[in-house]
Amino acid sequence: VTEHRELANTPHQIICFGIGPDAEFIVVDHLGTLNKLVPNPASTPAIPFPTQLSGTGLFSDLPKLTPAAGVMPYTINAVPWQDGACYSRVIAIPGNGVIDLHPSNDSRLGNFEGSFRFPNKTVLAKTITMDVFDSPDSSQPQPQKLETQVLQLVDGFWQAYSFVWNEKGTDAELSDGKGSDIDLLIPDPLVPGGRRELGWHFASRAECQLCHGQRFGTVIGFTPEQLGEEITGQLQETGIVAKAPPNPRPALAKPNNSDAPLAKRARAYLHANCAHCHHQGGGGATVFDLSNHLPFQQTKLVGLPPAQGDFRLDEARVIAPGDPYRSVLLYRMAKQGNGRMPHIGSNRIDTVGLKLIHDWIADMPLDEAGRSAKRLGQVNTQQKQIRSLSFAKGNHKAASLVSLLAEPSGALMLQQSVLGNNPLGQAVADKRDAISRVASGHDDFRVRELFEQFLPDSERTKKLGPKPNTTMLLNLAGSTVKGRNLFLQTGRTLCISCHRVQGSGKNIGPDLSQVGSRLNREQLLESLLEPAKTITEGYSLYSLEMKSGEIQTGFLLERAKEKTRFRLLSGEELTMPTQSVQRFTDLPISAMPAGLLQNLAPQEAADLLAYLVSLR
Repeated sequence: VTEHRELANTPHQIICFGIGPDAEFIVVDHLGTLNKLVPNPASTPAIPFPTQLSGTGLFSDLPKLTPAAGVMPYTINAVPWQDGACYSRVIAIPGNGVIDLHPSNDSRLGNFEGSFRFPNKTVLAKTITMDVFDSPDSSQPQPQKLETQVLQLVDGFWQAYSFVWNEKGTDAELSDGKGSDIDLLIPDPLVPGGRRELGWHFASRAECQLCHGQRFGTVIGFTPEQLGEEITGQLQETGIVAKAPPNPRPALAKPNNSDAPLAKRARAYLHANCAHCHHQGGGGATVFDLSNHLPFQQTKLVGLPPAQGDFRLDEARVIAPGDPYRSVLLYRMAKQGNGRMPHIGSNRIDTVGLKLIHDWIADMPLDEAGRSAKRLGQVNTQQKQIRSLSFAKGNHKAASLVSLLAEPSGALMLQQSVLGNNPLGQAVADKRDAISRVASGHDDFRVRELFEQFLPDSERTKKLGPKPNTTMLLNLAGSTVKGRNLFLQTGRTLCISCHRVQGSGKNIGPDLSQVGSRLNREQLLESLLEPAKTITEGYSLYSLEMKSGEIQTGFLLERAKEKTRFRLLSGEELTMPTQSVQRFTDLPISAMPAGLLQNLAPQEAADLLAYLVSLR
């Protein structure tokens, strides 16, 4: 190499270069666009991006978060859950710019007809604050500003930044974009002593894209749905918004507004916390869509068998109407460990949101399986066993608890009872600590992961977290036997839900029967931690936009002139006329979700790695 310098810094995902017919230099983007280099018309050097939040000009009084002149604070209807954090939001539009509407769809750029189109250099900022104890000796928690997340629109692309606040709360420093972690001591009424340690993760710029992905619309807070018609109307009156969408989607209800209908509150909660991943073409291995604007039946939630493990719930469904304890959606929200939802941006269960979803499901008419004599009898027995915990003594109480915990549906009912989410809570209101200690020692991880979160920090297993020490993991000896058991535990590691090994498993991801001969130990660990970094040939995700308006996500098996063969992430194969597809898009993401190791103990991760290395 004789020269190595940066010519341009771009959000495009460049895969190759070419020369056009007129000898122009062509840059090919992963999403299928062809681009060329043009001279920068700026006559003055670019202004360096500020390294301190005080240098952005967003606030006139930074410690008090007082917006500067021309910067507007705003709130949204449905606030996502992030471990109990509070938010302060502002928007800054440069000069005399106004927000108008996108005239047409361009899903490659995340532009959708009728959605807000922001002026260039628009900034959206969100400051995150949490109540924390200054030290173990502190008696009262104090609000602490953690970070200010910034999105800036630059030439059609949103750039993500994070400013990390200093301990005094006087200013925040621009992060290096690689991600980092701090430990906090926070109040938590669910654990003995009323406080617990919480790992707070400052997302890398790549991790920001997991929620704020360009292809499906980067901005998920400042939208007509989240602002509502009244606020959007006020923005029109002030001239910030040129006009409201002609066919606006329904405004999100406020999930904590008890005067709003239960179903609308629950749908708004799921939209705010889940829909940025779980929507048509979202790339996950599920087919349901949690977007609020869809009629409920079109979400495909009700009666759908779970695609990523049933956690041994009886007749499990994503939502089993009228039966929360057969509903995988509720179980995933209630548990810890892998498979917990939402798995990005939070580590604690949202007790208020959990009760909202519990009550919403319970309010639905029972489905056929829920009305069966077998299921009704099981529910009746489990309810009696929970009531008996309030008065039974000795062996009788122990027997009731053992029987309840023998089935994950009984364990889930018991957990919701100790949280006070059902009428049985009065029977066990003062027994959460004792029940949790017994349940956390259960042989079945499906039971343990419902109750471990109620233990004090000293009794909980230390997990890897989002930024594991790779050197330590590579040097840690693992057991292939224990690693195989982990691999096969659907719902624990999710591996067998997508991969096949020696004829067992699902044919969604690559067959791993010989993976140890293809990849060395370091490469295997990298594939677990960063699955999108290197995607096996033939397993690149595609999005097919159908002329009917439907979007399918999966793997392209064949694309011929007359027909196209496509495998959905559920494993189902489709054959369709090629002419029925409006657009084929190669997605720059992996079907394998990131963060699958973060909820494992270091030794468990080493065991899993040892097993994968042994597959030859």
